[in-house]
Amino acid sequence: MMCAMNVFTPLGFRLKPIGAFGPCMVCSRQSYFSIDGHRSTKKKILEDIEIGKKFLKNGTYVYCFGGKGTISFRMYPYGLGSVVNGFAKGFTIGASSTSILNLILVIFWIAGSFYPITLLIKSAFTFDLFSLVTGLVFYFAYAAQLLWMARRIGNFNPVFALIWPFFWFFS
Repeated sequence: MMCAMNVFTPLGFRLKPIGAFGPCMVCSRQSYFSIDGHRSTKKKILEDIEIGKKFLKNGTYVYCFGGKGTISFRMYPYGLGSVVNGFAKGFTIGASSTSILNLILVIFWIAGSFYPITLLIKSAFTFDLFSLVTGLVFYFAYAAQLLWMARRIGNFNPVFALIWPFFWFFS
């Protein structure tokens, strides 16, 4: 979701966000009621994105921040089942809201993550040292990148970055 919002890029705030997101949004009372608040999104699954879209359509600029160091919450407190439900509802809606350019970049990034695993599997069957070393280098590069991104937005256990292939099941 963070990747698809159009604001967590090297271009920063030069791109217009696709909406708002998260359990914590701050706005003026006037802005909130000008879009009829949450009532205007009562039939929507991801009301935060819809509220942001309504703000943008109404001429209210939306800023998206990660919130690390400002707010703390647990997104899916009820275990793996709630993670699966959360990802299932957010993935399709999030992908359909994302700009084509961002969607293509995210697809390439996800597709590229299969490369290290492919190399590691190949090395297990062929005993190819080059494939093993290259696979491990790319595996840990993805892990480092995930940890860097996660640390910008929240308090994640570093183990999460090391088990990143597990998250393919949610995409």
